[in-house]
Amino acid sequence: MSTSKWAVTAQIVRNTGIIALFFLVGACVTVGHIQKTAPIQTMNFKGSTKSVAQCIQRRLNAKVQYDGFGDKFIVYNSVKTLADRGMTHYAITVAKTGPNEGVVEWRVMRSDTDLDPAMEQRFWTPAKECAEQAKPEK
Repeated sequence: MSTSKWAVTAQIVRNTGIIALFFLVGACVTVGHIQKTAPIQTMNFKGSTKSVAQCIQRRLNAKVQYDGFGDKFIVYNSVKTLADRGMTHYAITVAKTGPNEGVVEWRVMRSDTDLDPAMEQRFWTPAKECAEQAKPEK
């Protein structure tokens, strides 16, 4: 192969890589993207936001992001394997609304299908139970 053919081949490979990277980066969903969706369930509670967030994290085996000096916790994860059940990602926000008071909000990134009611049992019920058993901050 001549040098010019190598240059053309290298250019094609580079352009293909750039296009693939563009789609890969565009396909990533961040916690911020999920947080921009409207909550599909909310609940007020009395007690420690930190203990509620930790409880939800343990029950769902999820990740946690801390925001606002401990006033807001976001429990989240990717569940792309549940796309056929109506969701690909979720976030459960636990935010302080006052002394020893908070709110829990469940948000999802939906797939092309309707949200399966069983997803509420799987994700919202544990969050609700954690909020219901919240203990006051010490």
